[in-house]
Amino acid sequence: MLAQCSKLGISCQFNQSSSFNRGRYLINVAAINSLGKKSSYSTAGAHLWVSGTGGEFGYTGGYDSSAAIVTTKYSYDPSYYDDGLDGTSPWRKDTSKYDIRKYYTHIMNGTSSATPSVTGVSALVIQAKPNITVPQLRYILATTANNDTAAGWSSLKYGPLASNVSEYGQQITFDRGWHDTAAGLRFSNYYGFGVVDAKKAVTKALACDSDAECAKRSVLPEDYRSTGSNPCSSSDGGKTVTCQFTNFVNTDNSYDNNAYIDIENTALNLASFTYANDSSNSYCSAAYRSNTQGIAYANNLLQIEMTSPNGTKALVKPVYANWDFEGNALRNMLGSRDYSNAFLINVSEFFTENRYQLRADLPLTSRVSVLST
Repeated sequence: MLAQCSKLGISCQFNQSSSFNRGRYLINVAAINSLGKKSSYSTAGAHLWVSGTGGEFGYTGGYDSSAAIVTTKYSYDPSYYDDGLDGTSPWRKDTSKYDIRKYYTHIMNGTSSATPSVTGVSALVIQAKPNITVPQLRYILATTANNDTAAGWSSLKYGPLASNVSEYGQQITFDRGWHDTAAGLRFSNYYGFGVVDAKKAVTKALACDSDAECAKRSVLPEDYRSTGSNPCSSSDGGKTVTCQFTNFVNTDNSYDNNAYIDIENTALNLASFTYANDSSNSYCSAAYRSNTQGIAYANNLLQIEMTSPNGTKALVKPVYANWDFEGNALRNMLGSRDYSNAFLINVSEFFTENRYQLRADLPLTSRVSVLST
């Protein structure tokens, strides 16, 4: 199935398996290359916030040999290192510039390169507004990022990615491409809300106190959770499970009767996730018994989608993306069998949407599909 996701050009990794990527208010960063497109290694996902400059591999002749990032070497003595991959690039082959460029590398890349570029923009924002809160920073980055409709950023454009999946017996969408959310923002699983823009971000930071949406984020958001009983159901033996989350309550103040919730972050708790005991399929049956091979098979054919009360659809985990998680295994690792340890995965797309608290007919829906042949 690794070959399948590579062939289709979709992300082969589900990045929220790692607890490092599941922090509640982390700013998860994707990478773009020198051509203004998603870097080949950048993992897609509904948890992404914005994108930064990561580059590719510096003309090394690999999968994508466009430019990488130029930065200083860790050593200022060229005798301490070999040119290595740098030596293959046109940038290094210009011998007339070697004495100047020998203290630099031209092949820095990765989301480890993209993240510092976002950090730099964030630092400028904080300098412009020293008393800024994390929610305000997230708001500023999301609403000033350049998306596919921004002037000069047509390189970001891409449409939905879909193909027939034999195990489903139908065409499945793996990535929805750029789309409008119910809150009027553009989002994609490739780029999050878009590529950071330092000038726009600093300008918005300076005007934050006069921007109602920015100003109200001067306080940390409150936490709400669904208290609806038995939210999940299936009409096909567990192959497709639909969960509707309702009756949200404030976890710290049971007397909170706000008319609506302004969504800052959405998290889905999958601590009780397990597999149906489908005896008609040996792999699904093996997954139910916590067999490693069965889990790998079922996880690769698992798709998780969420729909907000206002109609925004988020593709959380696509088919074929690897996911090294299974409920029983996680609970065993944490020394618990009672589902009390939360396993939260985050969705960025519902940011700034309102959910009317008194409208019980507007549930937050998650559709979880586990396939069998």
